[in-house]
Amino acid sequence: EDDFKRSGSEQPASQSESSLSEQSVREIYLYTDLARSAWRRQPSQLIKEQLEKLKWLGIYIIDVGVTNPQNIGISQIGLSHESITLGNSVSLKAEIVSTGITAENTLLELYTQNEKGQLIKRDQRPLSTVNSSSEHAATDNDSAPLQGVQLEMSLPNINQKITQGELRITSSDPYLPDDVRYFTIEAEPPPEILVVSPDQNSARLWSDVLAPEKLVALKKNHYRSKVVSLNEIESLPLEQYAAVYLINITDLPATSWQQFTEYAEKGGGVCFILGSDGNAPESMIVSFNSEVAQKLLPVELLGSLKFIPPEFLDLENNQHALFSYFQNLGGTGELSSMEINRFWRVDPANRGQVIAFYTDSRYSPAIVEQSLGQGKVVVLTTGIDATGWSQLLLARWSYLAFADQLTRYLIRTRSNRTNYLAGEVASYQWPASGDGAISFLLRTPDLKQLPIEVPAGKHQVLIPDTTVVGPYQLIDNSGNKTRLSTGFSINASPGESDFQPISAEELNQILGAERYSLARDTEGLKRTIRTGRLGVEIFPLLATLLLIFFCLEHFTANYFYEIDQSAETSS
Repeated sequence: EDDFKRSGSEQPASQSESSLSEQSVREIYLYTDLARSAWRRQPSQLIKEQLEKLKWLGIYIIDVGVTNPQNIGISQIGLSHESITLGNSVSLKAEIVSTGITAENTLLELYTQNEKGQLIKRDQRPLSTVNSSSEHAATDNDSAPLQGVQLEMSLPNINQKITQGELRITSSDPYLPDDVRYFTIEAEPPPEILVVSPDQNSARLWSDVLAPEKLVALKKNHYRSKVVSLNEIESLPLEQYAAVYLINITDLPATSWQQFTEYAEKGGGVCFILGSDGNAPESMIVSFNSEVAQKLLPVELLGSLKFIPPEFLDLENNQHALFSYFQNLGGTGELSSMEINRFWRVDPANRGQVIAFYTDSRYSPAIVEQSLGQGKVVVLTTGIDATGWSQLLLARWSYLAFADQLTRYLIRTRSNRTNYLAGEVASYQWPASGDGAISFLLRTPDLKQLPIEVPAGKHQVLIPDTTVVGPYQLIDNSGNKTRLSTGFSINASPGESDFQPISAEELNQILGAERYSLARDTEGLKRTIRTGRLGVEIFPLLATLLLIFFCLEHFTANYFYEIDQSAETSS
């Protein structure tokens, strides 16, 4: 538009805008394969308004895509966990897409890097399972991709801090970028969990759930748990623990409340499991509702009540991230069928979010959370031991899974994401351990080494330049010896493997009907441009119409002349 106005300023003032538009040619040529994934799903109203305003602007879309695309590839991979404890396993699910080609004699191969950076083949699977579906899809629509076919592989006994690898398809299809997908897995020693309670039996029950003795003996435990009494809290360095459970706590001094508040603000996870060995002592309500305690807690205590008859946890269709593991299993099992006999009635603070309710008519809060600084605080308003509060302990495997998922949720703020799509901003954060500046070295898949400086006092680095797909490594370059801090992988968007073309109706919604011209070859483009610039010549049409009119007039005149001649002869 600015160029159009600038051209107008160079012309004599006597010329009108219409005559100027005839002398100025302003056109946009858009070369595209018309793949639906490359276009916005929601039309931009601003674009349509601008195109409606600039009617003199010509838009030509040139389809450079192939008529019957052929491709087989990996649209995306899913990891059961991005961050695990050392010695555990991770399952990988690869989603295979196929367009106009079968998976005959094609393999899916799994590779991981060893400590020297060499790729080692770990497993392979044939893709013959997609043959029948691919043939069916090709029968219906040759250009429609096959979606949703998954193959699963497993990486057992991961013993490297950072494991990077790739899934690769051994195919000879024309489109190569989606034949490889990259992944990164972070493995750490089992995080230490602190369990604090005046009741050592209740604390030991919860500790054994988090770190069963048999798994500890096999070195397959997800956590290392330590049980301490209330008297030991102030002397413990809380920063060494990934999460802290406070079970059946009835009173805490102001210094302890402040200690846990600072711990949560720095990224720690704190969970209060409300129960008590008495009948709701007033001292507990006073302590928990004090000003220093309310800086940490997401709830205010109102009193301890009984359910008559017993109620249950209302977990049906609960979409919160805490219960995502159960959603994948199809339900929470026996956890939602265990009786709740007593609970603390609470009033969630303004910043508190209720995760789950009880099934009573008041929909009393059962689990409440809040984010505090870099950490989380969660409150369970009933007890977890068999002392008259609830029967959750009897929920067998679902109770074990709940304890594991609750702990994962508490320490999730300390884990780093390790897999991104191209263009996303990668980040890495670490616990606050010093105030000095830190320098990193970023190694990219295209063999570049980029220095990154982190100012003093910061404990997170952001990496926005993630356009190259492949494995990245972030090296701590602060000390005399460089060491690998973390790694992450970048993959192309799954939409890059979708070759289904956009329809004319969708193009009309995006650009406006009759606002663009579509061409599929050079000759078609020339005709479209000639029509757009010069318009359609009407002289041949007019000459044809005149010829038809002359012929009709001649025919009509002869017809009536013959009638007149016949009448004269008869007379």
